[in-house]
Amino acid sequence: MLDLTLIQARLVAQAANLQQVILPDLEDVQSVDSATQLVQILDGVVAGNSYPIVLPNDITYPSAIYELTGSDRVEEYGYPILRADQYLVGVQDPLYGTCATTAKSLRAALQDYAPTGEAGTVDILDQSDGYDMDFELFEHVMVVRMIHLARSVQTLPAAFVFHIDEGFLGGEEITCVNGFAEARFSVLLVIKIPAGGTSGISETREQIVSALAGWQPTGWSKIEPQGGTVVSVHSKIVLWRDEFSLVQERTYP
Repeated sequence: MLDLTLIQARLVAQAANLQQVILPDLEDVQSVDSATQLVQILDGVVAGNSYPIVLPNDITYPSAIYELTGSDRVEEYGYPILRADQYLVGVQDPLYGTCATTAKSLRAALQDYAPTGEAGTVDILDQSDGYDMDFELFEHVMVVRMIHLARSVQTLPAAFVFHIDEGFLGGEEITCVNGFAEARFSVLLVIKIPAGGTSGISETREQIVSALAGWQPTGWSKIEPQGGTVVSVHSKIVLWRDEFSLVQERTYP
């Protein structure tokens, strides 16, 4: 079977833009606490007056409350690539003007959240205004989604290397003679969309293809690119997959 550590080492050495090259396993090693990052954003707008789910009795307005309402993840071949946590966030104040101004500042802070060189990004999926008659508070509510790599290290661009399949050329096992086996693998590029749009990922993708195309791992033929495509786009993050193949001569008993 093709040793993917050879591919990993080649990309680390030759694709300068990549910040990490990952051989994934079935364990989800996600350790990013998105709630902590959300609170940091909220506290920067409401001066520390952010609270989970409900407000305490003695608070200073304007304030913000937040609640985790769901989590999902983006997978490739069954392996976790991205994690998306969804929150309900509410800004509250007795005065409508203060509530509206604070909500505007919070929207800007959430939309501007983009750690340099890291995967974190935020989407505001929905929002609405209301008034709580019981507590006499104006409220602006937002549905917020926070997206991260499902890894402990968040640096981008990142490449995940996957084994697709390996089999006998012609589809049938050859016995008692020399034959050839073909291995196929893919490289999934995870990268933030540059200011110029998705076309801006070309440089990093070309580094990956140039590093592998025509290179000959020990015991195998030269690697042949099989093309690439956009897998999906999640907020400011693009997943792009390139596939490759190579052949090995084997003797079958």
